[in-house]
Amino acid sequence: MSTRLITTLSALALVGALVCVCANTRRAAASGDAHALAASSGGDDDMRERDEINESYRLAPGAEVQVQAISGSVTVETGVTDTADIHIVRLARTRDELECRPVHIEYTDGRLRIDGQDDRRQCRNARVNQQVTLRVPRRINLNVTSISGHVNAGDIDGALHFTSISGHVTVGNVRGPVSFTSISGHVQVASALDAATFESISGRVSITLSHLGARGLKAESISGSVDVGLADDVNADLKVESISGEVYADDSRITVNKVSDNEFTGRVGAGGPPLEFFSISGNIRLHRAG
Repeated sequence: MSTRLITTLSALALVGALVCVCANTRRAAASGDAHALAASSGGDDDMRERDEINESYRLAPGAEVQVQAISGSVTVETGVTDTADIHIVRLARTRDELECRPVHIEYTDGRLRIDGQDDRRQCRNARVNQQVTLRVPRRINLNVTSISGHVNAGDIDGALHFTSISGHVTVGNVRGPVSFTSISGHVQVASALDAATFESISGRVSITLSHLGARGLKAESISGSVDVGLADDVNADLKVESISGEVYADDSRITVNKVSDNEFTGRVGAGGPPLEFFSISGNIRLHRAG
């Protein structure tokens, strides 16, 4: 009798331990899911109110796509299509705060505008995270302004303009002119085929010039290093003024002459459109693309 009792008690203890382990595992998994959601909303554990927008529109070739005043990340995926698919997630601490900062969508065949601005007085202190994902045609012009988060964009056949971005910027291959102004983060452009402008960048700049338009490239007020890859058929005249660093040329087609401690001139190939750098806090590296 005593032996059977001890065996029974041992079995019950084992079952209790297993139940405890399973419960703890479920609690840990739930905690992990909550932390994953918090991480996607900028690390706020209390952003538990959520809504989504999913819409689709047909865009004409060369349409203007504008995204502005978004408190969160923006991703623009592109492809061979004539449809714009919009996916927006909004997160907030309370339902009242979620009612603030709605994302407005305006649409015509030639224009798509996504705007997260809300100037209502009662919404000024509301904490709302907006995450925007677009899947749009490559044949567009893209304008992104006033974003508090990272911005990623795919290949664009038209022009691209980014202004006032508080985060890193990554862009694919762009056939039209590109410009970046007031970016608090690194800027990386896979390749550009036209003019390129960078102004007031607090981070590194990296771009490959597959071709250089008549207006050339201008980089001004850059707080970081600048890396420029140059295709074999790119010809340009180099000018560097007010740089707290050095200019390095890793290609025999590139000549660099040091005029003074912070001023350089030079040439790429036979010379051509301007390749200009002003007020650079870092080194400039010019090299063969690839």
